[in-house]
Amino acid sequence: MLMTWFLYAFLSALLASGSALTAKKALLKEHAMTFAASLALLNAIISGPFLFFIDYARLRPTHIAAALVTSVIGAAAFLLITKAIRHMDVGEASPLLGLEPAVVAILALVLLGEMLSFLQITGILLVVLGSYALERHDGNSLWEPLRELVRKGPHRNICYAVVLYAITGIIERFAFTRLDLEPKAYLAFVQIFMAINFVVAISIFYGGIGDMRKSLSISGWWILLASLFTVLHRLLQLEAVRIAYVGLVITVKRTSAFFTIIAAGKFFHEDHLRAKLISSALIVSGGMLLALTA
Repeated sequence: MLMTWFLYAFLSALLASGSALTAKKALLKEHAMTFAASLALLNAIISGPFLFFIDYARLRPTHIAAALVTSVIGAAAFLLITKAIRHMDVGEASPLLGLEPAVVAILALVLLGEMLSFLQITGILLVVLGSYALERHDGNSLWEPLRELVRKGPHRNICYAVVLYAITGIIERFAFTRLDLEPKAYLAFVQIFMAINFVVAISIFYGGIGDMRKSLSISGWWILLASLFTVLHRLLQLEAVRIAYVGLVITVKRTSAFFTIIAAGKFFHEDHLRAKLISSALIVSGGMLLALTA
């Protein structure tokens, strides 16, 4: 059982890295909203066959409600991530997503009154230190990395997205353990709802289906590849969450940052790879401490 969830989470990490890299490639030419909407539509189409493998006798209104709520939160988080990746190095954005386990612990403290142990506090400090080191550049003042995280648009988007993803992770764990929701059913409905959310949003604020059609004609193959990676890594993550604690699964999945940093250096010629890898290691180590002591 241990090796099963770990294998799922590790494969999810590899695929998540592929998703981030192909998304960055498409976003070199695409607007964040048109890319996100086009990707969401393809995700829904690829996830469609899962509808034929659902045990509809077990499906309840609460399952649909959980998928609907997380689709709205997840769509907002994904758009924020997309905006961030478009304007910053993907090798810098990916490690910052490792803030999620720390955010989950802090939310549990604030919302549920769960006290933090010494090891959990240590884990949070490692995550913060790794994030600080990631944003620390030569010539910066000591406070500049913190100002960048709070004030700089792409970095601020990452922080908002991490909070939203932490909330969806808690909802997903509750849905799988308490509501007995099947991962395939959940994934299929979430992707369909997210596609609807994005089509409505792009129709209201942008050019609607026309913009999506143009996006697919320009970067269709990259978006399709990103969609395949996205659906598969989400499915494997959900299967792992059904078996193990969500914080532990997310921590293993966030090791995708290592693969993303190395690949980004090769394909996008991003610099400071060693510093990014060390910072990422601190973030992941802190997340592991948080997960193991939860």
